[in-house]
Amino acid sequence: MDITTARRMCAMILDRLKVVLPEKDKEEGEKGGKAVLLEWWCFRPEHVLWNNTPGERLPVPDISTKAEPKHWWPSNATEAWMEKQKRVLSRLREARVEQYKKYLLRESIGGSFHHARQRTLRDTAREFWPVRKVMNTDVVEGATPEVVGMHEVANLRRFYDSQRRPVDEEEQAARLGVDVYIVKLVGKAWDLRELIPAEDWAKYQTIEPKLPVLTKWSNCDSAVRAWISSLGGRIPEVHAPIVPPDDVDEIKIVYVPNAGGKSFISTRFRNCLDMDVPVYRIVGWTERNVRYDDGIKTHLRECEVSLLDAIAQKKPVLLSQWSPWLLEAAAQGLKIKHSKYYYCVDEEIRRARLIEREWNEDKINEYLGWARENYKTCEHLGWTKVDTWNVIANMAGYLWL
Repeated sequence: MDITTARRMCAMILDRLKVVLPEKDKEEGEKGGKAVLLEWWCFRPEHVLWNNTPGERLPVPDISTKAEPKHWWPSNATEAWMEKQKRVLSRLREARVEQYKKYLLRESIGGSFHHARQRTLRDTAREFWPVRKVMNTDVVEGATPEVVGMHEVANLRRFYDSQRRPVDEEEQAARLGVDVYIVKLVGKAWDLRELIPAEDWAKYQTIEPKLPVLTKWSNCDSAVRAWISSLGGRIPEVHAPIVPPDDVDEIKIVYVPNAGGKSFISTRFRNCLDMDVPVYRIVGWTERNVRYDDGIKTHLRECEVSLLDAIAQKKPVLLSQWSPWLLEAAAQGLKIKHSKYYYCVDEEIRRARLIEREWNEDKINEYLGWARENYKTCEHLGWTKVDTWNVIANMAGYLWL
């Protein structure tokens, strides 16, 4: 089915469904009054079906209602759940705890009052929902979606991890073993870090809302569309081609070991990209083992993503602690014009910085050992040595003497 036909069909169905019918007269059994046509066009979702359609988009009015809890409602299950969450609830005021209990009762027992709630919703919609002024079947015709080849899907799979992250507050809270209402009472999910068991907090992840599948992907297999949708914000189109454009400027790859000053340099000079940023956007801010013999394919893909990210953001310098030969292999595989450097920072300075981070001695020695190996690799591959960060600033286009 072409997209124009699909739009017209959906518009016809919604025009007929979004109606509040008149009530029956209790005595005569006949319907009185007029049906009310409800507006829906301005509340259409961000979906491939409605891409490039005219008219503003507004948030959907919230007219949901729940039955008010009564003292005689069963509450054993509610109290058992609250006992489980007592560590969090003990930090809240008594009024907030009572508010939470009412919320739980409304969500559980309140669902039994379905018909009463539906009548209330109908009356509320008749009174407060915007009235439809025109029929929406005359939808502007849109272009037929571009057909996507499977090679483009393969390219996305090459550069993006399939790990699924929470898409909203409800899913984020569920992973932590609490419900979203507790999160709202406390403030935000991050505020729970000292209130829930460590094994639950270890599952914390930041939210990445789902984005609508672009029109060009709408003709793909449903499984492919679902996977692309689950990637959320990690689908910039610039990353799809394996080979970047010919007019891309040269990328300067600079190896900088742990505690060598990547964050300082990339923060002070915006034309430098710290490779940790694009990598952890994909895999999350978890501790990573970057040794070259551990997960080589994964790390190679992360190097490719970072190089393409630097190109997309027009940042000429990529700072990385990854293995030098992996970085070089990624650049050569992508056919990116590049030059290679390594920033030499005294080991005792790096050791002192790692001690300030409260790393233990074994971990410090392990990372310093990797840095020594990588420095030797840089020399073996013929990378250019850099002794001061001023030189890196000049590479990034800053005049720094």
